Amino acid sequence: FSGNADPARVAVTTLFNQGNSIYTNSPYYSFDQFANPELKWETVSQFNTGIDFSVLQGRISGSLDAYLKKASDLFGVVPVDYTTGVGFQIQKNVAKIQGKGLDLVLNSVNTNKLIRWTTDLNFSYHKDVTKAYYNADLRAANFMTQGNTRVSGIPGQAIYGIYAYPWGGLEPATGLPQGYVNGALSKDYRTITGTDTKITDAKYFGSALPLYYGSLGNTLTYKAFSVEARLLFKLGYYFRRSTIDYTILNTQWNGHSDYAMRWQKPGDELQTDIPAMVYPVPGGMSAFYQNAEPFVTKGDHIRVQYITLNYRYVPKEGIKLPFKSINFYSSLSNLGLIWKANKNGIDPDYASGYTIIPPPLTIAAGLRANF
Repeated sequence: FSGNADPARVAVTTLFNQGNSIYTNSPYYSFDQFANPELKWETVSQFNTGIDFSVLQGRISGSLDAYLKKASDLFGVVPVDYTTGVGFQIQKNVAKIQGKGLDLVLNSVNTNKLIRWTTDLNFSYHKDVTKAYYNADLRAANFMTQGNTRVSGIPGQAIYGIYAYPWGGLEPATGLPQGYVNGALSKDYRTITGTDTKITDAKYFGSALPLYYGSLGNTLTYKAFSVEARLLFKLGYYFRRSTIDYTILNTQWNGHSDYAMRWQKPGDELQTDIPAMVYPVPGGMSAFYQNAEPFVTKGDHIRVQYITLNYRYVPKEGIKLPFKSINFYSSLSNLGLIWKANKNGIDPDYASGYTIIPPPLTIAAGLRANF
């Protein structure tokens, strides 16, 4: 949903000044927004509740907040018949949604003697669903994008969901991918990805956004030394992993490691879902198999955000130095995953496209002085 349309503005057609013509030096304009007098304001209601707590003389403390949010008449861009003379799309009220969730902050002092050990947990849960969808444009291909930016059109499913074309495996004789048309195996890729295939014909996996996410930190302190480590986690979601695109390979020489696992001879279809390389590539084949079931993957993972070592020096009383205290520190960040649900060796945060790679391990050291 766009969320930024102004009904008072789009109720009339507006023009945008593009400057002066290079031929006549006269100002010229283009349509910026086409009129939709039926557009209404979005309606949003939200209920929040929460508590703060502290027990065992402050050894355990934190807060818990919960919310329920409903929104209707949300703005969205809807295609229109270009023969109407008002362009290809228009702002309309397209959907009703509902979201609910909770946020938990939990702090604990586990030991407080010679070694002090503290833990802090930030945990969030959020689930949203489409309650109603007024847009009639439910072509499945519109929902098969790497970024998953298209709002789900199926009531009861996640607002940003992951969908895939049903998979019929690779044809044993040719290694070409197979889908379904009217319930029968087919290699008619243009039909499979065409206008007659609706989102209701696709397989729904779940949310493209994590349902559970947060971080867990632990700090150990001994005299002037301390070490802190923090983990990040994202759970309960799916992503569409990239794979070989033979069209891009043929035209741009841009490959993918899945090429090594492609079908090459009969029998390979029992061990791989990567199609045979053919030339020319049948129309619509890449759009079909890249958005088919085998390439939708669980995104759940846990990563180490950072580990920091610190030494704090405070001059003893009577010792005169130009500073009140000084901290020496060393930090490791981008240490990578310690667990992931997928078996493909993929970091879900860097799973889409051909050029995105995880950031390298970063080592930093320095000092901070308090004067």
